[in-house]
Amino acid sequence: MPSSRNSPSCTRCELELEPALISEADRLATFREIAAGLAELLKPKERLNIWQWAERRRFLARGVSAKSLEGKKLYCCSDAPHQRAPQEAATDPSVQLTVLVMASQVGGKTEIFNNVLGYHMDWAPRSCVVMYPTLDAAEKYSKKKFTPMVEASPALSSILRPARARDSGNTIFSKDFPAGSIYFVGANSPTSLRGTSGAVLLGDEVDSYLPSAGEEGDPIELLFKRAESFPNAVKLLASTPTVKGSSRIWDFFELSDQQYWFVPCPLCGKHQVLTWKQIQWPKDKPESAVLKCAHCAAALDDSQRLQMYYAGEWRATAPFKGIRGFHLNGIYAPWPAQKGYQDRLHQMAEEHIRASKKEKSEQVWVNTFLCELWEPKVLVTSCEDLLKRGEDYGPEKIPEGVIVVICSVDVQDRYLQAETIGLGLDDETWGMESRKFEGDTEQDDVWQDLAGHLGRTYTRADGAILPITATAVDMRHRGHMVRKLVQKGGIARVFPVYGSRNSQSPLLVTTRMNKLYRLRTFAINTRIAKDAIFARLNVEEQGPRYMHFPKGHGYARDYFDELTAEVLQTKKVRGVTIQSYEKVRERNEALDIRVYFLAVIDILKPALGVIDKHLRAGLKTQSELKDYQLKPPPEPKGGGDVRGPGGKPVPARGQAEPRRKIKVGGF
Repeated sequence: MPSSRNSPSCTRCELELEPALISEADRLATFREIAAGLAELLKPKERLNIWQWAERRRFLARGVSAKSLEGKKLYCCSDAPHQRAPQEAATDPSVQLTVLVMASQVGGKTEIFNNVLGYHMDWAPRSCVVMYPTLDAAEKYSKKKFTPMVEASPALSSILRPARARDSGNTIFSKDFPAGSIYFVGANSPTSLRGTSGAVLLGDEVDSYLPSAGEEGDPIELLFKRAESFPNAVKLLASTPTVKGSSRIWDFFELSDQQYWFVPCPLCGKHQVLTWKQIQWPKDKPESAVLKCAHCAAALDDSQRLQMYYAGEWRATAPFKGIRGFHLNGIYAPWPAQKGYQDRLHQMAEEHIRASKKEKSEQVWVNTFLCELWEPKVLVTSCEDLLKRGEDYGPEKIPEGVIVVICSVDVQDRYLQAETIGLGLDDETWGMESRKFEGDTEQDDVWQDLAGHLGRTYTRADGAILPITATAVDMRHRGHMVRKLVQKGGIARVFPVYGSRNSQSPLLVTTRMNKLYRLRTFAINTRIAKDAIFARLNVEEQGPRYMHFPKGHGYARDYFDELTAEVLQTKKVRGVTIQSYEKVRERNEALDIRVYFLAVIDILKPALGVIDKHLRAGLKTQSELKDYQLKPPPEPKGGGDVRGPGGKPVPARGQAEPRRKIKVGGF
């Protein structure tokens, strides 16, 4: 029997019933929906600035902040209100360039960069170029900051194809999206810039850029050339400042309107810019740190500091000439203190105390927290204060603080200038003797005299005997004679060194192997070494990094004239501001010798605490043996004095034989 489904009568019924299923009201509703959809498509896109877009469509990557760990969270400008104005300036038609000088991990430069890129991917699509000091740094930002932000935000992840898809256009250094691309480039690689262009140009950590991208010139200007065909280009530079006279970001900031975050005092209501001199605490009590108002001198706690920050506003301190500049130091930090601290003021005080103990740590703190220029302490140019430092000790009996003895030698045509220096804990040093070995340095005699000197030992005030552990010899002059000294037997650790004034390396010492002579040589970044020397000459309290000098023993006025024979000068070379040490007196051998001395420390990296412990343990052993030897030998059992061959006493049964005397010295 045929089914009803195939029955002609059923088909006619279905056809007759179908019009009745769609009512006039349903047709009207469907039409309205279609019309609304078309209207939405034709509707002009809402005008949003960057931070407004971010608050609606950009989610924080997990781990960016403590709040992002709680779950999916949209970016919110009210968490860090100082980030609004820089983002508004980026798209302001009247602004040629936006400059951010903000404290590391406080200002939120990376979050601002992420917002700018996300906005120009999703809301106002345009090609972007992001420059970092190196390709490695660009890769790190692309993988660790940008990609997590895209993955956390559906509005962005939906317009980027998966990286693993074939021809996705999604690589580490290039991200393609509808109507644009993002390129990540390195200032050290001019080839990474070729073929790239964009209407949005971002440069981060610009103070770390090399003076020239290969042979092609200033990398910042090369970056700006990428937007020549875009009249409404967005340009943004960011960095923490570095050294005075050579900071690129500070040069741009001085051309800007120089805006600072002004905050009102919760008591007197007067606005002010927060500075470090306002952070005060009782001696040895950093946990009691307070913020003093610059106007009424009220002692404000950390909650009041936060109240001031959230009530703050940007104010320009210079005329606007097309460049907006924003400066923010770490005192404004809106984030909670790390564990172990009572509040943020306590953390600031503790970090300052730690940083002030080492000049390089202090420079990092000044640059990344205060967001200020570091000015090397090179104020010592007079010998009078140094001559007054003379102390009553000499090479015959050196101070107990000396743990390792090092010699440095400068080579001239008619003499060798050598200085023996004692090194103690925390880089405290004692000049021991400065000697001149006169003679033709092309002949062997003067080098034999030096070799004899390098084999001597020094006695410490507590009796420890210290040899010369290592020697640095300048090999720029008479290099063949230096090689003979290095290969000479019986002399410990002779390092051939030479200074490099134009080194771009951040390391004090770099080494290379000369295969022809089978000799390892050491190049010294003299700028780094001289910065350290002049900073330590300004240390006035005996202790860490203090430089001691004896009265006499070669430490006369001529020595200190040579030690302070150079000053740091700032000059422009081919339009680039550089700093270098220049002579103000003819002779500078003493300064060069101290440079070589610092190089030896960097090469050896001696474990001074361990060495000192062994030296003192050896002295204690010697003292115990001496006391033991002064005691009369015990009577043997039976009352007789038993002696062996040669008349030597034989210890009784059960009595230990005296230990041998131990010689202490070196390490």
